[in-house]
Amino acid sequence: MQMNKVKFGIVAFFDILGFSQFAAVETDREITEAAEKLRGIILEIPEKVAKSETIRIPSHYLSGIEWRIISDSILLSKEFAADEYEWFHWLAFFRVCTGLMNLTFDYGFPLRGAISTGAFYIEEHSFVGKPIIDCHELSSCTQWAGCVVAPAAEERLQRIYLKQRTMEQVCVRYDVPMHGKERIERADYTKSLFTLKWFHDDLSRAPADIALRIPNVVWEKFKAHKKEIPDSSNVMLKVGNTIKFLEYVNSLYYNSNEKRGPLNPND
Repeated sequence: MQMNKVKFGIVAFFDILGFSQFAAVETDREITEAAEKLRGIILEIPEKVAKSETIRIPSHYLSGIEWRIISDSILLSKEFAADEYEWFHWLAFFRVCTGLMNLTFDYGFPLRGAISTGAFYIEEHSFVGKPIIDCHELSSCTQWAGCVVAPAAEERLQRIYLKQRTMEQVCVRYDVPMHGKERIERADYTKSLFTLKWFHDDLSRAPADIALRIPNVVWEKFKAHKKEIPDSSNVMLKVGNTIKFLEYVNSLYYNSNEKRGPLNPND
């Protein structure tokens, strides 16, 4: 068997927050119900993203993006040649990742993830390559439902032809809440990173009172599928950090990262 070639492009790694609680069922009925949701939602995510009327991703954006779904992990990759118009691939990839996060959140499966770039090898459910590992390690340190752009990807974006306003349509720099784990003795801190404005499309079409509704929506999605959130768990922290980020995105103009004024004089 001929080994697939090493590819160069963009990768993203996501994991589903709260999946272990969702999957830790014991009775035949609970297992059957969870399996039906897994099959009907998670395993069909690529098709649902492609067909979503809300997300409305053009078919050419989806071309060339490969999906791997393993339990609670979702790996996306997109290869491009050195002589291609690279920014188009980035914009397409960001748009698909945004659509993925919107859709899974709507189904009650919030995601956290990261995007990077470099050389990688993927075959079936096996994969190697620094950008994939970087995404996994970086995303696992974040304390929210969100997606960050790894420093390696940010550096490459700065080198290619890039209009600042175009970038601001999909990303915003944000002090991302992190958990140090082994690196700094499990201390909590923040790190300034580019992040996907994954809830932005919904907010742009939302009613004027969306700022008041964001907390309830986030709580609802984190607790979906009978997931419980103990007062002492760090899930509480993730919920709070997610609310803060979405409220911040809601305070920005749709096509830029400038702060907008109130939606009406009574706000």
